[in-house]
Amino acid sequence: MPPHDPSAERELLAKALAMGASPELVDVLGAVDPRHFHDLDHAAIWRAMQGLLAASEEVNVITLAEELERRDEVKDPQFTAADLDSAGATPGNWQPWAKRVRQAHARRGAGGAMIEAFERLHDDGRPAEEVLGRVESSLRELRQGIEAEEGDDAQPLELSSGRPDPFPVEVLPPWLSDWVLAEATETQTAPDLAAAVALSVISTALGGRVRVRVRGSWWEPVNVYTVAIAAPSQRKSPVFSAATRCLQGFVAEKRQELAAEIAQRVELRIELEARLKQARREVVGAKREDERGEARERAAGLALELEENPPLASPLLHVGGDITPERLATLMAEHGERLAVLSSEGQFFSLIAGLYGSRPNIDLTLKAWGAEPYDTQRMCREGRLERPALTIGTCVQQAVVKSMASHSEFRGRGLLARILYFMPEDLAGRREARPPTMPPLVRERYEDRIKGLLELGWRATNEEPHELR
Repeated sequence: MPPHDPSAERELLAKALAMGASPELVDVLGAVDPRHFHDLDHAAIWRAMQGLLAASEEVNVITLAEELERRDEVKDPQFTAADLDSAGATPGNWQPWAKRVRQAHARRGAGGAMIEAFERLHDDGRPAEEVLGRVESSLRELRQGIEAEEGDDAQPLELSSGRPDPFPVEVLPPWLSDWVLAEATETQTAPDLAAAVALSVISTALGGRVRVRVRGSWWEPVNVYTVAIAAPSQRKSPVFSAATRCLQGFVAEKRQELAAEIAQRVELRIELEARLKQARREVVGAKREDERGEARERAAGLALELEENPPLASPLLHVGGDITPERLATLMAEHGERLAVLSSEGQFFSLIAGLYGSRPNIDLTLKAWGAEPYDTQRMCREGRLERPALTIGTCVQQAVVKSMASHSEFRGRGLLARILYFMPEDLAGRREARPPTMPPLVRERYEDRIKGLLELGWRATNEEPHELR
């Protein structure tokens, strides 16, 4: 479990605010200390609520906004209180959320103490065995403490009627989380949008080249299908462009590097085809059997050489959303069975639903999610994709998702269950007019890491993907 639980903190705050003048509010505000909150704004809101309770004042959106403004501990008191009130939480069943907040605090405290002890032992020059033994002991104590806190009387969490939890940016590696937050700030969009597109870019780089061994013979590929659900004017295109810019640059570089080799292969095949055609004429026109046999051997050798030198396709890692399933299969066969469909719109789902045909064609999309063999004599000349790896990264409007959900084949055959859905918060009307721009170092680190992953995936042409355990 991660050491931070922002969704539990927000839900607990919303429930406390929803209680108003209920006597139970005393129990709620006494169950958690402000220090238990990781988010400083959340801790400030909790202190403000406790202050109102101590002054025998009712806790509601108006009094909370006034108390926050008086304390001057959050940036925008009026918006903070109104935003919390808009979560639509119900006042009951607050205990599980309070427990989650306390557990996260306990994990942070125990984890920090463990790291401090590790550093102290290491600095004292203790033997490695003793240091590792102390660390293992600390981990056991941490696990036992969390289990004791959970107990056997845990209650099921109630479903909130508010918006979904924000994307947990803190679980990403620092170079990626820094870029996601900086891009969200610069474009004044929710971090969910940048995270969704960035994950699809990473999937494009490593899809078909890396897989995760879960246990035994169970493994999972790393390519993903992401759908960010965003209303018009949520600045999808700028975020999409920023996230994929280095991907497009990488493909352009590879095309330039391979241009001469591709041209040489074209000329070689033209020559071989001409010689093969001539050899076949000699087979037909030979007067003696020995001449016919020699011509036949030359023709067979030239045919084999032609097969050993197939056309070299121009490098391609991703396409836009305006592509039919038939064309997608052909391109995947020509480009190492790995490809990405990246688009700031959702037209790809309309195409596989049968926009230009009489029936849906989602077989390849289903198979390529899990790298399952896909047979198709009709869709591409090779007839079989052994281990296809498809990435889908799109931004769509709610109407598109509703249409997908109502499609019986999408739903019944499991396509909808293969998708990672993101619902970025709409910040229209609450954006800063002159937000900070992304620091150059953050942008450079993101682009360098993505390029490194792309290069890794490009070079890994072995038959079996690299396994992570």
